[in-house]
Amino acid sequence: MVDTGIVSDRSVYLESEETVPGGKPAAFHFTGDAFEYFKIWIVNVVLTVLTLGIYSAWAKVRRKRYFYGNTVLEGSAFEYTADPVTILKGRMLAFAVFMAYVLTVNVYPLAEPFLWLIFLPFIPWVLIKALKFNARNSAYRHIRFNFDAGYRDALFVFIIIPLSLIFTLGLTYPWFAYRQRKFVSDHHRYGLSMFRFHARIAEFYKIYGLALLALLAAGSMIGVCYAYFLAPVFEALNQNRPAEFEPLSGILWIPAGFAFLIYLGLFAFLRAQLQNLAWNGTRLEEIGFESRLRTSGIFWLYLSNSIAVILSAGFLIPWAQIRMARYRIEHLTLFSPRSMDHFIAGELEKAGAAGEEVGEFFDLDISI
Repeated sequence: MVDTGIVSDRSVYLESEETVPGGKPAAFHFTGDAFEYFKIWIVNVVLTVLTLGIYSAWAKVRRKRYFYGNTVLEGSAFEYTADPVTILKGRMLAFAVFMAYVLTVNVYPLAEPFLWLIFLPFIPWVLIKALKFNARNSAYRHIRFNFDAGYRDALFVFIIIPLSLIFTLGLTYPWFAYRQRKFVSDHHRYGLSMFRFHARIAEFYKIYGLALLALLAAGSMIGVCYAYFLAPVFEALNQNRPAEFEPLSGILWIPAGFAFLIYLGLFAFLRAQLQNLAWNGTRLEEIGFESRLRTSGIFWLYLSNSIAVILSAGFLIPWAQIRMARYRIEHLTLFSPRSMDHFIAGELEKAGAAGEEVGEFFDLDISI
């Protein structure tokens, strides 16, 4: 798999003073252990099954607290402070809405399109609530993150723009990916300092364009392989010539395996390059970030993790999750022209002057 390194090179963003600044580097570290997390994971799975899903809210909190607590920057770990009861309320609300939808459609099948029209305007609201909940319950050095987007912005990004995909045959998808990332980044803040996204939309089109070209090239190779090698095998099978066909039966697995590797490679390419672009184009005041994920690294993790999980009947899922988290986190670096201690002190001072924030009564984690 060729790693183009489109956006993993930090120099791309040094062309503008509004992008990644220079300064002292501070690397992120991940201290999680696969066996330690396996004990948390197996208890979560067993109790979730025994309680018919009720414990899943506590399982989510335990899982996120483990990954947050093992993500370390300059000697301090991140914190996840959500209340499982709040998560459970959100899930019960989502389940009640889903059951009402299912029952209504079963009784009045013609009502389904009208129900979608009713639910569609609520999607941006649900997304805002979910992002706000996650941000408000995330903290670093006792300073919370927050998310403060408005409904109209979310409606445009998550409803209006996706509708344009229908009329443009998907050509506006990179624009949608760009606006989605900008929406999420620009409305997050750490303490009272706002994040800002400065990447260019052209970079999104470049990434998706290269992925499309790779897909077309791979499709052409599969077509040639089929025409010259596999078509005779299928012809022999159709003509009931087993003696001629049997020695070549193994060839039939080649297209499936090749297609799987292509899918995995394209997914790894998009995951690595889009995450690099997302982080490298983000600023927190004068603080910048550098993500250095490589397509080859992500591809190998996906491939080896998939094989391990399948061969272990799922018991190596914790090991796979720890490996992926460590790779993503330890390829991320923060750059600040001043010490993070000074930045934290400034945020604490601003927070003290502004007063303690009071959470919204209806902050629910509605995600399932």
